[in-house]
Order: sequence, then structure tokens, then C-alpha cells
Amino acid sequence: MGGSPGVTLDKSTLQPVNTQPVNTQSANTPGGASGLITLDKSTLQPINPTSEDRLSRTLQNMTYAMSGQSERMHPDDKAEFERGVKAGMKSAAVTTATGAISGALAPLTAPTVTGTEAVGTGILDPAGREIMRDVTTYGPSVARQVLSHPLTQSLLARAAGYAGAGYILKSLGILGGK
Repeated sequence: MGGSPGVTLDKSTLQPVNTQPVNTQSANTPGGASGLITLDKSTLQPINPTSEDRLSRTLQNMTYAMSGQSERMHPDDKAEFERGVKAGMKSAAVTTATGAISGALAPLTAPTVTGTEAVGTGILDPAGREIMRDVTTYGPSVARQVLSHPLTQSLLARAAGYAGAGYILKSLGILGGK
């Protein structure tokens, strides 16, 4: 991070030790401005980092985080890292809770079994009779049964407002289709 490869800097003056001219112009510098890098004398880090410097710092921080060495990050990056960890933990908790709630509600939204009936398969046995098989018939789910009741629809309309209740009932296919 910082200077060009192969250039040794005098730490007191931040000038190249060798006498060859240093070309630090970046191809990504907008408007043809000089791409000189100004270094902070106390840390030898760029004051105006280029996109390559920022990418290098980001990749190094990712390496530290994935290898469990987050204490080696730059202090500014460490604060951002901690905020990301906190946000990730909140997101994980919400996702877990949402999954648990939807798992608990799954039996209410599953269709109910109403019975079985014999249905012909279209295949004849050796005696010439049609082979029958039992088929399970399904009825509406418990949630659909509850929401189809006029009293429940009235209570939902009062609680969610008529527009909200209509939207909910239409999306569930109870009122007029989707």
C-alpha cells in the first residue's frame, strides 16, 4: 500500500532515496490530474489513497476478518467491522425468528384431509373390471376456514381497515381471486 514498487523512501523527508524519477501517475486519475500520492509521515499511509490502495486495504481487511485476526485491522476499519458484525447478528436473529414463526404457522396453512374416495385408474384387471385406487381428498386449510367466516372477515376489516382486509383476503384467494 502506498508508493510504487521498487522505490525506497527516506522516512524523514518522504523523498525517494534513488535518483530515478518516480512515475506515480495512475491511469484511473480523472481529468489527467497528477496522481502523486501524499503520505502521512507518522504512519507512511497515503493521505489521498488511490482506488488500488482502497481495494488493497479492503482485501486485507477481508483476509483478517475471515482468518479471525480482526484485531490487526486499521482502527477506522475495525469500527466499521464491528458495526457490520452487530448488523449481521440482528439480521440472523430476525431470520431465525421468522423461520420459527413460519414453521409454527405451517400446519395452519396446510390443506386439511377431508377423506378418501375410490377412483378408477382406467386399467382393467384380467376379469375385465376397472382397477380402483384410493385417493385422498383435501379441503381448505384451517387458516382459510377461519378467514372465510363472515365474523372473522368483519373483525379483520375493522382491524386492518377495509382496503387492507380486502387486499389480504384477495391475496389468499378467499375474496374474488388474486
